[in-house]
Amino acid sequence: MTYNMLTPNLGGAHFRAAVKDSDVRLSNRVPVMARWIRGANPDIVGLQENEANPPRRLPVGVLAPLLPAYEVIHPRLNVPLLVRKKAFDVLADGSLDITQGHLPRHVGWCRLRHLRSGHVVLVANTHLDPFQKAYKASERAAEAREIVALLEKLNPGGTLPTILLGDLNVRATETREKFAAPLVSFAGAGLRDSATLAAEDISKVPGAASLNSFGAEVGGRWTYRAIRTDGYRYDYIFVSPGIDVRTWQVVTGPGVRMIDGHPFFADGPVPSDHCPVQAELLFPDA
Repeated sequence: MTYNMLTPNLGGAHFRAAVKDSDVRLSNRVPVMARWIRGANPDIVGLQENEANPPRRLPVGVLAPLLPAYEVIHPRLNVPLLVRKKAFDVLADGSLDITQGHLPRHVGWCRLRHLRSGHVVLVANTHLDPFQKAYKASERAAEAREIVALLEKLNPGGTLPTILLGDLNVRATETREKFAAPLVSFAGAGLRDSATLAAEDISKVPGAASLNSFGAEVGGRWTYRAIRTDGYRYDYIFVSPGIDVRTWQVVTGPGVRMIDGHPFFADGPVPSDHCPVQAELLFPDA
């Protein structure tokens, strides 16, 4: 799973006037976030926006006690990982600062041994620079090149199955060369978008967007808590050759409601402005 948790530094007005500050407050969102993760039951979770100002209360520090089945890797990094303790041993971990602009950007990685099969897998998690500006696209392209170089260093010859998780701030349908550069870089390194490989899309809401921003257009009008269904996606799970993708989904949580034919999130705070993306993977020869 990859999941942008939403920095707690923003209020509701950052999104729309209809979004309440109480619904964006971290203490209200985290219990729902934990419920969504427990319901989806992933073995590995790449989290983004583990940041706060002041930094004394990072989101993963609030979330982790509600998810005791997971080990937290890189808890102080803006891109921590959660790994199910009963599924994997952590053999090694590290991180790299890939900052190109004024926002700190990192990639965190770990090498894991699957306890049941003995397979070793390399997992990396990142969050590229935001904003759809040309200079930001150049920064994202440089960050992606740094990630590719790191993965090649960690996995010479590509012998280990590799999973790259993250919020790339690149539209999955992007056609502009400069803006699509990270996708091209990862594809050139042999990494494939799990959404395009999956044998089945099991999203409960067809076309659910991974970037939901707390609402969507319904009948030509932006509506609070409506689920965006145009497939808009910034969030990715990339896999190396040999890894099969059984299922893929945008997770919209339990209790989705239909109102006048349109899907809405369940009652209670929407846990983030992003929905988690999840894929079920099968390692080579597993």
